[in-house]
Amino acid sequence: MPEDIELWTNIVYLTAVDEEDFGVNADVLYSVAGGNGSSLFDVQAQNGSVFVKASLTGKIGQWLAITVRAEDQGSPKKSSQSTVSFLVTSQNANQPNVCDLYTA
Repeated sequence: MPEDIELWTNIVYLTAVDEEDFGVNADVLYSVAGGNGSSLFDVQAQNGSVFVKASLTGKIGQWLAITVRAEDQGSPKKSSQSTVSFLVTSQNANQPNVCDLYTA
């Protein structure tokens, strides 16, 4: 993922399905459960959309990960987790410098 990605950009959609249940037992909500990127990414609770919430400047070459929890709304609540990883890449941020020419 480029370091200059715009804030609030959706980068991946996670889907969890509770096929054997119905009603509130089948309603799934998503949340960030941890990871070294948890301060940089977040997940939209209703649809599982993972988005950038902070600048990735200075993170070039780093693998960042978040663990997302999908939890049904039944009683008792049941959940599962998945980890999503991203590699931050450089985006040609620097222009070339022209060297001074000297003549003899």
